[in-house]
Amino acid sequence: MFGQPDFASFAAGTDTNQLSGPKHIATDSDDRLYVMDEANNRLLIFDGTPAASATNARAATVLTGPSPGNGFFQPRGVFVSQLTGEIWTTELNANRLLRFPKFDDLGFQQNVSNFQIQSNAAVAIAQDTFGDLFVAEFTNRVAIYYPGLTAVNAANALQKALAPGAITTVNRQGAAFTDNNTDADPANWPMELADVQVLVANSPAPISSVKPDSLTFLMPMGTPTSGSVEVQVVRKSTGQILGAGQVDMAVASPALFTLNDFGVGQLRANNDDGTPNGPTHGIGRGKVISLFGTGQGYVPGAPPDGQAPSDPIQTDLKPRVLIGTQFVDPSFVMYSGLAPGQVGVWQIDVKIPDFVAPSPQVQVVVQIRSINSSAPGQMQTIAVSQQ
Repeated sequence: MFGQPDFASFAAGTDTNQLSGPKHIATDSDDRLYVMDEANNRLLIFDGTPAASATNARAATVLTGPSPGNGFFQPRGVFVSQLTGEIWTTELNANRLLRFPKFDDLGFQQNVSNFQIQSNAAVAIAQDTFGDLFVAEFTNRVAIYYPGLTAVNAANALQKALAPGAITTVNRQGAAFTDNNTDADPANWPMELADVQVLVANSPAPISSVKPDSLTFLMPMGTPTSGSVEVQVVRKSTGQILGAGQVDMAVASPALFTLNDFGVGQLRANNDDGTPNGPTHGIGRGKVISLFGTGQGYVPGAPPDGQAPSDPIQTDLKPRVLIGTQFVDPSFVMYSGLAPGQVGVWQIDVKIPDFVAPSPQVQVVVQIRSINSSAPGQMQTIAVSQQ
């Protein structure tokens, strides 16, 4: 049962602490009181909940906006996480949600906001135990903000439009995806791994690996080749959304795998005898080297998503391949298609022309549908020997 309320006063004539149109209050785990003072465009923080007999209580800290010279604009809501102590605010006319560090860190960061999200006339905000934000908006709706995600081509790590059939890496921005590294069968990727699902337009996608900070999955072959699709990373057992975001799509997103997995330097490539290509084991001119990448786009006749092909399946279009300083003759591209026994891997077999000067670092660029496999300044190489 609740008894009769006691009252503490916060108004005091011309005192600078006088409230004007307060709209929302919150408390933290140390019993500080947060008062959103709308008409004064400020957030007042009182050190300890005032006693009933207190009058003209003074705020210990006053927040006037996200940074010096950038003040609040009709602030409405405030929420303080009981887990992290972080402070969230809404502003009716600024169309933004602001996050401030916990009270103990405010002074070290000059009372400056450390994160901002665009919103639509937000009036109130709350956060669940997963860290998801629930925001009531003046437009008569409640918006839910999940942790974002960044999806990149797993081969070159470039944040650009992806394509059907591309091996994709997602890096976390919220809670860890898992506690330990888990890898799938290289030839058969499941739709759920380590209690994690990846949903592309609400349909499960095959997953190769799940790590605490990242995961790798296959963009389904049926994904659109333009516009964008929503990608969600979900904890299967609880339904928790670990990350969500819109991913731009294109007809192709070519990229080649490198030995360092950072998209630069020596490519993952095999010489004609099946041995790995490298500075001490180059490929001779006139011989055929196999390059490995992903992002070739839709492949007719591809196996079901997540299953490796048992035989070569060619792309409907040959790529252009630059080796050294110029593109090779199209007849030198011996094969372009899915690599047998590997999920989502694009194999390109190309003969080394005589015009290529022997070097342990010969530049290679693959181009399909006028899209290059690397960005300017992103050097990817193979080794070409004298023989």
